[in-house]
Amino acid sequence: MNYILIIFIILLFLIILATLIRKLVSNYITNIDKKINNSSKINYLYDNYYENLKTNDGKSLIGIFSIIRYNFMDEIYKSDLNILKLNGNEEILNLSLTNCNFEIYLVNKFKNIKIHCLINNLTDFTSCQDKIKNLNLEKNIIIKYGKYSDIGNIYQNKTFDRIVLLEAVGKIKDRTNFIKKLPNLLKDKESFIYIKTLVFKDFILEEELSDPIKNKLFEKQKILIKFWNYNFSTNKSIINDFYKNGFTDVKMKSMSIMFLFFTYNFEDIINILKLYFVELDLGIKDLSDWLILFSCNISTFIIKK
Repeated sequence: MNYILIIFIILLFLIILATLIRKLVSNYITNIDKKINNSSKINYLYDNYYENLKTNDGKSLIGIFSIIRYNFMDEIYKSDLNILKLNGNEEILNLSLTNCNFEIYLVNKFKNIKIHCLINNLTDFTSCQDKIKNLNLEKNIIIKYGKYSDIGNIYQNKTFDRIVLLEAVGKIKDRTNFIKKLPNLLKDKESFIYIKTLVFKDFILEEELSDPIKNKLFEKQKILIKFWNYNFSTNKSIINDFYKNGFTDVKMKSMSIMFLFFTYNFEDIINILKLYFVELDLGIKDLSDWLILFSCNISTFIIKK
């Protein structure tokens, strides 16, 4: 009987500890108050590799990893909603790869909100179009089909209170040219860009690592870039691109992707296991190639002109 009580106390302690860590992690990554300056020491190897990569669809990062829940049963986009600080009357440009689920979530919260969505995959565009039509949300959600590179022309007469990129900034080719077009799309000094993305820990700039180890780690990171067709890049590279192209206020929070596991619930864990073993058809023998994923950080940015 004493053993049962001891086990119960240990389990209760672990649950309380995990809950506390989850809340600390969630509070940290969503309270984006740390202004980051540009840096003179930048590694562009990841960006150059992605730019020279032949275009392919790759796998989708939609809602797979960067889920942040303060409470165990919080809605999947609740943390993003808190970061956006909306009053319900805003006009938003969403460039995220969310299958229009994020847009629908916002409209269900705010009946007067208007969301513009640019989709560059025809299959996703058709799917979203049908979904929005079936829900009678055409007045609130306006979707367009086009390339990120044409964003300046597509929205040349529009400005927005918020521009949102959830797990999408790594899909953009020629990121510097894309960023140049964003200042004109923000409505006023209170408007901002919100980015949530996975980035690589920059092993290349770590002086304590030998060159052979750096090269080995870089080769494994390249496998992830190619597999997901996603430029994980680095925090410094993203920050510098914004400072070079008309922005003066970049705030960021970043932490190891491993901390995200404390914010997941059972459904999230099951979805990740399903992705790995079923959808990707990978097994235990493949884990060695995928451990490099833990070299990623989850980063959130608030960027103003």
